Amino acid sequence: GGENNPTRLPHGTVLSGDVDYHHFEYYRVMVGTGDTGEDLTISSTIASGDVDLYVSYDWEDRPYWDENGGGVKNFLWSSVHTGSSFDETVVIKGLNPTEHPSFIIGVLGAFTSSDSSSCIDDNNFPSQANCEWLISIDGVMDCDGYFCSSCIFSHQCDKTCNFCPPSEAPQGTSTYTIVADTSSTIIRLVDGIPVTSYVATHEYKYFRTTVVDPNTDVMISLTPLNGGDPDLYGDFAPIRFPNRSHYSFLSMGFHEDTIQLQSTFISDNCGGADAFVEEGCDIYIGVYGWNHSRFTIMSKIDYGWSSPSLLVDGQPQSDSVAKGQYNYYQKHVGIEQGSIISFTLSPTGGDPDLYLTSSRDREPGRTNYDLKSMKMSGAESIIIRPEDEFYCLDCIFYLAVYGFKESSYSIVAATGMTMLTCGSVANGVADANEMVYYSYYHSGVEGDLEVIMTALTGDPDLYVTAGEGAAVLPTVDDYMWAARKMGSDGLVISKTDPNYCENCEYNIGVFAWSAPTTFTLMMNGGECMMNLLPGRPQAGNLEAGEMRHYKISLRTGADDLKVVLTAGYGDGDIYVKELADGVQWNRNNLPTKDDPSSYDYTSVGKSNDELYISGPHDSATTFIIGVYASTSIAYNIMATFFQTPIILLEGVPQRHFVAEGQTEQFTFNVDRQDRDIMITTTAITGDPDILVSYENPDPFCVQDSVGNSFTTRCGNFTWKANNYHDDKLVISHADPCSTSNGDDGCVNADVFSQGIFYLGTYGFEESVFSIVVNYVGGVTSLIGGQPQTGETSLASVCSRRNSQGVCVGGDVRDAQVEYFEFRLGSDDWGRLGTHVSFSVIPRCEEEDGGDLNPGCIDSGETLSVYVKVCLEEEEAEGGCTVNDMYPTEYNNDLKEDVEAGERSTVFIANDPAHPGMPGTCKPSKDGGECIYYIAVEVGGGGGVRSGK
Repeated sequence: GGENNPTRLPHGTVLSGDVDYHHFEYYRVMVGTGDTGEDLTISSTIASGDVDLYVSYDWEDRPYWDENGGGVKNFLWSSVHTGSSFDETVVIKGLNPTEHPSFIIGVLGAFTSSDSSSCIDDNNFPSQANCEWLISIDGVMDCDGYFCSSCIFSHQCDKTCNFCPPSEAPQGTSTYTIVADTSSTIIRLVDGIPVTSYVATHEYKYFRTTVVDPNTDVMISLTPLNGGDPDLYGDFAPIRFPNRSHYSFLSMGFHEDTIQLQSTFISDNCGGADAFVEEGCDIYIGVYGWNHSRFTIMSKIDYGWSSPSLLVDGQPQSDSVAKGQYNYYQKHVGIEQGSIISFTLSPTGGDPDLYLTSSRDREPGRTNYDLKSMKMSGAESIIIRPEDEFYCLDCIFYLAVYGFKESSYSIVAATGMTMLTCGSVANGVADANEMVYYSYYHSGVEGDLEVIMTALTGDPDLYVTAGEGAAVLPTVDDYMWAARKMGSDGLVISKTDPNYCENCEYNIGVFAWSAPTTFTLMMNGGECMMNLLPGRPQAGNLEAGEMRHYKISLRTGADDLKVVLTAGYGDGDIYVKELADGVQWNRNNLPTKDDPSSYDYTSVGKSNDELYISGPHDSATTFIIGVYASTSIAYNIMATFFQTPIILLEGVPQRHFVAEGQTEQFTFNVDRQDRDIMITTTAITGDPDILVSYENPDPFCVQDSVGNSFTTRCGNFTWKANNYHDDKLVISHADPCSTSNGDDGCVNADVFSQGIFYLGTYGFEESVFSIVVNYVGGVTSLIGGQPQTGETSLASVCSRRNSQGVCVGGDVRDAQVEYFEFRLGSDDWGRLGTHVSFSVIPRCEEEDGGDLNPGCIDSGETLSVYVKVCLEEEEAEGGCTVNDMYPTEYNNDLKEDVEAGERSTVFIANDPAHPGMPGTCKPSKDGGECIYYIAVEVGGGGGVRSGK
């Protein structure tokens, strides 16, 4: 086989290969009379690099690369996508074996290293097409400040748009698998190698795997790549075509499907251990399309460390791991010089941890690793940058997923673009002024496409291209769609949009203004159920009368479920349907507002949108959660199980409940080491206390009985605040241990370097409370009608800031100040008439000299309140700028002073007789929401003490 002779490619046999840049590897596929009228599908799955497919009839007329600049010649069919995250597929319809008994497939190596330029023309010379210049962050316009937007991997060019000279000739090796099949083909699966395929609605695609060792278990995982919902049915020889009516095992989840076949079950169905001796045991798998689905399927025999599974670049792989056990993976990295290498583990249940080594001689695990990620909640990520110690090229990384608890998850390794799947959460991280890229294939069957990004920390923005434009990656200056709000962002791309396309690729770029920035991405193509990860908030927006559905599944029947809806503005309700294990999801299972029989639980009629659903439940129960919008609403939805920590978003309050004597657990991702952190609880009822640790994942307090009374015992914490009612903690980045009052020790150098804070909120009394974590000087969101405790901190105040919110210019001064924001949606305009009021009340009746707080009678200092109003879309007339986020005496629409201990209210009325009054704002489709930015400053610029 190779370039000089074609390799025989039998139907349904998965072959692997590698090919150099602008070289071909050839294959021959034979067809017979039994294939007459059938369609032949040829698919290539890329493990690393990038390949294209070209097909012709005869060897004499095979595809070839024209060295004289003509590109590829002699082909009748082709599949060409740029980037390793795109599989290549050619479909040849209506086979006629009499005229054409065979086909020649050419696999072209299409990958070059970025150092030698992906932006080259057909003659291997630099091309100036689509070259765009960007000024580097320090303003120096040199070679490092520019890149070619048509490259998957950035290639630098100078300010005259000429490419920097390549350091060497273009080169690169790509690895791949290839398979050819018709509708009657049974595809043989290779152990640990994922295969990409497609199944139409209400049809089947068949696969086979062979087990030769009677003492091994087999894991079969099915991962949808678009919004489809394929199900898995299996049986043993001689039953070769299992289906919904005839099967020995099945898995029909709501998106991914994973099933583990134990060795005893396999042996019993294969005639005992003796039957394995000669030919092994054949297991047949039918993938049924509940709706049309692109998917990957992998069969993995549990050989442990001796046979790690292959991760395909940028492609998620579903799996599960038992408590105390390991799953092993390998990822080959080519020569993508300058590319970030990322490994992301997203749990859908349980608590898995991630360990990595760079050598086959070192088995990764809890006691042996080069790098690790083992948070107690949320995604696990390992990012390796070119300047890092373990960065390498043309090498293999080995990973172990450890089940701290029984866990289900998806894992993805990426050196370029990461593939997104409909309804599944993808986790991301980006440095300041860095763009990270994702791809999504949109079938468009159900209509509009929605891109939902939840900012965990920092301020990420969204940029998207699609269709023919998807050949060019989006930048901050070149895009089809963009969303650039502060914090979380979202886009709805309508079918009526002139750039909308179906059955095509969308490229999504996430740009980070601040460093580092963490976020989640979710795609909704209208044909999938969106997943919630335990303890992780998911942002969303709905118009009045709309309803959106989510799902979350239990790992054990003993779990209690908690669902919380927090509205930034507007009004909504929760409806929940409980489905036992094995109940197939369809449109008839969805909870709806007007049909009480369609849901089991609702928040309607409750004082807040929270639900507590107690166990026990059937094992692997799935909950379908519907969010209904009574008005237009911007919200975060969060679902979690008992003892699963809840992730807090930077500057976004969450409302929760804690019973007396219990501790509610939270986590916060610490992505900055140059800013103090502020943690605030506002008691709505009761008395919650705060405990924080940077090391122990479960800070706690418990009540110990002593006679007829009790005492409170706390542990595993570094800092604690236990004032009556409300509490606040400020942890200094320069000297965090100076305020430590805990029992778990404190080392200054370790505090912020751990990357996570563990929080416990203890119920000294049964309490309903709001909790928020922010960096000092950051902006905290306000929830309509919900009080928020505040305390000013020393921060820089100025009239001009850069894109990251840092003061620039000569008028910088220090002041005691705190910043807030409140958002007003379009339905709030109609319902409330835009009458908005902000009340600031000084804390004058506290212990420890509360009467001396600024704004109180005897303090001698005032609290100055500045309000700046703008529209969220910066490009709209009256759009928000970064300076508007931090109102001062130089930049405000309204100002009010608080003194003598009295409530001070800023009231903004919609007065038709006097339009254009300061502070009035009308939300619009083009301009977006109205944002009211508020600064509370001590003494109007001269305060020294903090204001409360």
